[in-house]
Amino acid sequence: VSLKAIMSREIEAICEEARECLDRRETAVDIIGIAKKERIELAAGSYGAGFHGRIEYLQPVKRFALYHPEFVDRPSVVRIRFSIAHELGHYFLPSHRERLLLGHSHDSQPGFKSDKAMEREADEFAAALLIPRGVLEDCIRKKNFMTLQEIAVLADSLKVSLPAAVIRYVRYTEEP
Repeated sequence: VSLKAIMSREIEAICEEARECLDRRETAVDIIGIAKKERIELAAGSYGAGFHGRIEYLQPVKRFALYHPEFVDRPSVVRIRFSIAHELGHYFLPSHRERLLLGHSHDSQPGFKSDKAMEREADEFAAALLIPRGVLEDCIRKKNFMTLQEIAVLADSLKVSLPAAVIRYVRYTEEP
């Protein structure tokens, strides 16, 4: 069993646990609700054009703060939801959280293309959190695969980007 497979299983399990507090009737995962349940301070703001997200541990108050752009319009909602989920990955994944508790932080990069393993793991976490395994399995069960159009409908219903949904689908099914 590869290290990547072990990490994927660990990420899936942590995402399932993080979603436990949510209303299962909702289609899109309530990432704000997850952050609030964990007592993470959400700090929406205008941090500049290239800013996507950041999470820090604030030692003096013993709390985490998650900085993200303000929700403005439809395209930004999808992008910001992914950014928040990515930052939650840094919070929930044990090795990432250890670094945060030691005072390490950085601005995150979007798009599944960072050359840093921790960023790729946080991207994988975000996709798994926003697109639950059970939802994918239900969609795939009907005919053993999904078309691009079906993935696009799924992405829209879950309020995620089409690229994030495609990457999640391909990595989950290992379909080329």
